[in-house]
Amino acid sequence: MPTPRPPMPRNEAARLRTLRSYDVLDTPPKASLDLLCQFAARMLGAPIALVSLVDEHRQWFKAKVGLDASETPRDLAFCAHAICDDVTMVVEDARLDVRFAENPLVTAAPDIRFYAGVPLTVENGVRLGTLCVIDRVPRRLTPEENEQLRRLAELVVADLKRGVLEKQLAGQLAKTRRAAQVAREHIRRSDQAARLNALGWWEVDLAAGKVHWSRQVRRLHGVGPRYVPTLERAIDFYPPEVRKQVAADVEGALVHGRPFRFELPLIRADGARRWVSVVGEPIRRGGAITGVSGAIQDIHEAKEALLKVERLALTDPMTGLSNRADFNARLAAACRDHARPFALVLVDVDRFKTINDTLGHDAGDAAIVAVARRLGFGVRAGDTLARLGGDEFAVIAPGAADAGTLGALLDRLGTGGGEPWTYAGRTHMLGLSLGAAIAPEHGHTPLDLYKAADLALYAAKQAGRGCWRVHNARGGLAIAA
Repeated sequence: MPTPRPPMPRNEAARLRTLRSYDVLDTPPKASLDLLCQFAARMLGAPIALVSLVDEHRQWFKAKVGLDASETPRDLAFCAHAICDDVTMVVEDARLDVRFAENPLVTAAPDIRFYAGVPLTVENGVRLGTLCVIDRVPRRLTPEENEQLRRLAELVVADLKRGVLEKQLAGQLAKTRRAAQVAREHIRRSDQAARLNALGWWEVDLAAGKVHWSRQVRRLHGVGPRYVPTLERAIDFYPPEVRKQVAADVEGALVHGRPFRFELPLIRADGARRWVSVVGEPIRRGGAITGVSGAIQDIHEAKEALLKVERLALTDPMTGLSNRADFNARLAAACRDHARPFALVLVDVDRFKTINDTLGHDAGDAAIVAVARRLGFGVRAGDTLARLGGDEFAVIAPGAADAGTLGALLDRLGTGGGEPWTYAGRTHMLGLSLGAAIAPEHGHTPLDLYKAADLALYAAKQAGRGCWRVHNARGGLAIAA
């Protein structure tokens, strides 16, 4: 049975015109979009994530992780189906879906089973493509994962729109260089451009010894029309820790003719912080550099949203602790720091399935939150506590490599986490089993340490649960007193 062709969006002609107006097809990779793909893949624990743009005959990947191909035929594209609706399209098992069961992308590499694609909706409800996540095994998408994926898709759209603005800005800067007019003429034109593009224009005129700011720049800095800017004052609007960078960029343009671009927080006159994007290029007259001009754009909301998504992508939504992706990254970093020994501790809630089965999943969630809070009291400053999933927790404990320090930590975690717990007016026991391994004694890589700590955890469970064990590279397992 041939693979059914995807339906055609009702606004297909307008959709294709809008896609081409973004001028993004077949352009080089963009780090910010690659990063969003990485966040999406980490967040769902999936091997593949894509920013897919659906052209007339193909889907082309502007950003990707976990896939070598740069495009596929539109007739085979899951995303060609997803752009026909505003909601997230979820395929839990492609082999059971009549639309995709015989699709070559399912029956052969990349062996798609699970697909979740959020449409990238821009102006006038046009959907250019999707942010999608793919797995090679069947699975479900939780409401929380769906919401986080939609937030990431909003950031992809914001990034694409920002690319359009940057190209407009580059065009305006090119016109400014060709015109080579005096400073006030620059300001007059820039005011008009800023009204159209929400950009503020500025110029440093070496000959006149003046700094010119457009009305939008003054508004962004929180100063009025009578404020007299200087280069030193302009730099002072940035936090102290980045002023040297700003000064070096401006000096590079004035002295060496280097254009620059940066994204940094700016401190307004009223003390409020706003993230801004700034570009600058030297002004040349007769072969000499006579100043530098550029533009500034307020990107605060988009930047804060990206930072928030970064935090969400690395945080367990139920407990607020680090999630598995963040913990694995921290564990890898700890392994690379060979000068500092540390302990890896794995923690399981004893008989957690019984809680879920007898009291219900709401009780199970409440128990996980309670354990997370209690473990938080047991760890030390500088330790990393994470929820790996289900009833699994883990700790990275720098410096806890000697028996006394590690034993005290394990006693504290086990005792605090296993205290009686009250739910719905009844008291229950929450026992914990813990297994620990020490780096570099028990392993130099995250995988080796996980294996060693897991063996110790298994021994703790075999010993009757509610206790801890430490791996012994020589064969035995040290037992808690």
